[in-house]
Amino acid sequence: MATAGKLIQLAVSCPCFELWLLLHFEDCGSELNQKDARRRPQKHLPDYDKSALRCEDFHPHQTDAIKRAKKLEAGHRETHLNPSTGVWRLVERLSGAGPQP
Repeated sequence: MATAGKLIQLAVSCPCFELWLLLHFEDCGSELNQKDARRRPQKHLPDYDKSALRCEDFHPHQTDAIKRAKKLEAGHRETHLNPSTGVWRLVERLSGAGPQP
């Protein structure tokens, strides 16, 4: 069923979702491949397991992650290189901080 006037937005991360997780703990300004992005969260969370994410590990750093993601996006608009993520928009929307439909 189509919904008239509704806009579908994607929360894409390049090279992968782990970039979003990593941004909770550090800046990621240089190009990043999937293998490194998937491994680096363990530097901050030794028990990191993608299949068992614990929100309490990331939530205290959410504001930092959003700031870092916005900074990446600004650079991405100019260079079109990775890394970049749009997950911050979804998080803001779900938390009530972003624009609501």
